[in-house]
Amino acid sequence: FQIQGQNGMTTFITHKVGTSTAQSVAAVTSMDKASELVVPPSVVLTMLEPLKRSSELALLVSENHRLISSVSFAHDDFATETDTATAAKNASLKTETSIGYDELASIHYVSIPDVDPEEMTPPPDDLRDQCVLVFTIKEFKALLTFCAQAYPETELNVTIQFYWGGKPIVITTGSEGFSAELVMATLDHKL
Repeated sequence: FQIQGQNGMTTFITHKVGTSTAQSVAAVTSMDKASELVVPPSVVLTMLEPLKRSSELALLVSENHRLISSVSFAHDDFATETDTATAAKNASLKTETSIGYDELASIHYVSIPDVDPEEMTPPPDDLRDQCVLVFTIKEFKALLTFCAQAYPETELNVTIQFYWGGKPIVITTGSEGFSAELVMATLDHKL
């Protein structure tokens, strides 16, 4: 890649990445005792429709309000300016949509997880009330769209398993003779 300096000078940077042959590579994570949402894909796709221009979303699972909310996410959410006027001027417009727990096929929310003392990402203090998961929307929507359209007469429900922001999220689906699993990283972020 190249970097354009302030003085107009262009610097080319080459980064060499080592490779090796492998039979297969798979993202693996344990989902024992994780929170779990089972949802019809059309419900989630309808919720995500207003966010079609976002590349990342914040999925907020609110146990207090019994809601699942999707919020458009931009990296300028990490305010670095100490001047609130500058931060307000640079802030992006947010879009938020929500669905109630009653629109889900099932939900199992784990508010007090069993935590390994050597856990690298400790649970947030407000996990009893809510969980915020920030992740890319493109692959998530692709899997949801497939599940909504795979069979003409029915949808494939999607299972979303998670712990808290900063830990992987696993989206699975399947039917007779078919299964899919999407493992994605999430950011640890407060809304």
